[in-house]
Amino acid sequence: MSFRADPSNSAKSFEFKVSLRNQTGAKKTVASFRYSGTVSRTIFEVLNRNDITKDGMKFIFEQTGGDGGLSISDVIVWFHRNQ
Repeated sequence: MSFRADPSNSAKSFEFKVSLRNQTGAKKTVASFRYSGTVSRTIFEVLNRNDITKDGMKFIFEQTGGDGGLSISDVIVWFHRNQ
């Protein structure tokens, strides 16, 4: 999975996590980050294939601490298909 993270000018130790929620509502954290400043970043995170399902999967980005804001954009889920 990849995405862009763009902190606001007021981001100070801004913490957030990325979770996956399946169709039963079970939630698993797959990554967590802390940012300060204004530097935009592209993030690549390898996900466990057992955590991804074909039905009802949701990606959740949520703030867990710190001050300021963060824009998330360009979310892409990459996959490799075995033949």
